[in-house]
Amino acid sequence: MSSVVKILVIGPKKAGKSTIANIIGEMAEGPSETYRPTVACRIIEHERDPPPAVASFGKFQLELWDVSGDFKYEKCWGPI
Repeated sequence: MSSVVKILVIGPKKAGKSTIANIIGEMAEGPSETYRPTVACRIIEHERDPPPAVASFGKFQLELWDVSGDFKYEKCWGPI
């Protein structure tokens, strides 16, 4: 059974949170030319190999929580 690491990507809207999540989650190689705001929260799941110093632990599941910075979703922030 692999370990799960959850990382929340938070900040103001249009700060580049989705771009960072997409690159780390290997869904994109760089920034997109099109701005698409995140609706509330988006979770990217990705299996990764650990760094060489802890390779004996095996692969781990990475969850990137891309949280919208738009204040119209602020009621979601507390539960997240």
